[in-house]
Amino acid sequence: VEDLMSATGGQTAAAPCLGQDVRLRTGPFADFVGSIVGLSADNRVRVLLRLMNREITIGASMSELDLLGRTD
Repeated sequence: VEDLMSATGGQTAAAPCLGQDVRLRTGPFADFVGSIVGLSADNRVRVLLRLMNREITIGASMSELDLLGRTD
C-alpha cells in the first residue's frame, strides 16, 4: 500500500457525487459524456446518457470513467 501511495504522490482518487459529469473511457459508449445518477458500495455507478433524443441509464465501474466536474 505504501508503494502505491508513493507512486501517486499520496493522492487519492476524487469521490464521485450524484449529478457529476463523467466521460466513459471504454466500451461501445467510449468518449460519451453523461451524468452520475446512482452510486453503489462496490465502486459502480449508474450513468445517464442522452442519445438521439432519448435518455438511457447504464451501469459502469469507476475505473471506466473520467470525472469531469462537480455540479455543486
